[in-house]
Amino acid sequence: MKKAGLARGVPFVNHTRKMKRVLSGISRVVRERVSASSPRLVKAKEELLELARAVVARGKQVAAEAEKEEERRQGAALRTLSQLKGWLELTEKVISQTEAVLRGERHLPERLVSIFDPGARPIIRGKARTPVEFGRKVLFGEAERGIITTYQVVEGNPADNRLLPIAINGHRRLLRRRLRAVAADRGFHSQENEAWLKKGGVSQVCLPHRGKADKERREHERQPWFRRLLRFRAGAEGRVSVLHRKFGLDRSLMRGSPGTEIWIGLGMLAHNLWQAARRA
Repeated sequence: MKKAGLARGVPFVNHTRKMKRVLSGISRVVRERVSASSPRLVKAKEELLELARAVVARGKQVAAEAEKEEERRQGAALRTLSQLKGWLELTEKVISQTEAVLRGERHLPERLVSIFDPGARPIIRGKARTPVEFGRKVLFGEAERGIITTYQVVEGNPADNRLLPIAINGHRRLLRRRLRAVAADRGFHSQENEAWLKKGGVSQVCLPHRGKADKERREHERQPWFRRLLRFRAGAEGRVSVLHRKFGLDRSLMRGSPGTEIWIGLGMLAHNLWQAARRA
């Protein structure tokens, strides 16, 4: 802010070294596998809160002083001031969340999990090694030749069976033709989705049943066309791996919802160009 010519008279104290010392102490305590209510851990968190409150208070002083300097609030200075206000708002939310956790409130539905990407959410994967990851859910669909025909960065963490119509409609908008077959994993299965697909003219619907299936359903899923579509869907797992390893979809280097959507879109475009070149 001072480099931009704003709030030059407000003193600034850099708490980085003290913050690192407190964080190092928390790491040592956590390695001892203590409980979340351990007095040492709670004390360290309270010390972090005090530092955060001090930084926010000074940041508000800087913002208030900068607001008075109308003639200097132009171009880069104005953008920097806007960025500062955004950081202050996010940090205050983190402080309030931490205070709630220290009071024993564990259920915070809309909690902030990343200051760098406020739209990131906890994604429950249900796997042994990584039961929960933090980020965004990306929905995509592909055609027979491995070309991705539709994708969307999903807000929040909705159930998969609510996302199937989004993928189907995106595919239809691109190709302008009726789908003959659809394959997805069991998370997308529901009676409503199957009925909706069949009503839309899809003759072969491969959505494995969730839970214990009766005899009629098991016989239905043993049909050759169903097994063929199951193998096609299994190939999508490889597609996910390729997108992660080769095309940067493991981590977005652009921040926020607009940045993540741009990053994902560029990755999908690069994949399709690569796939088309391989098929040429």
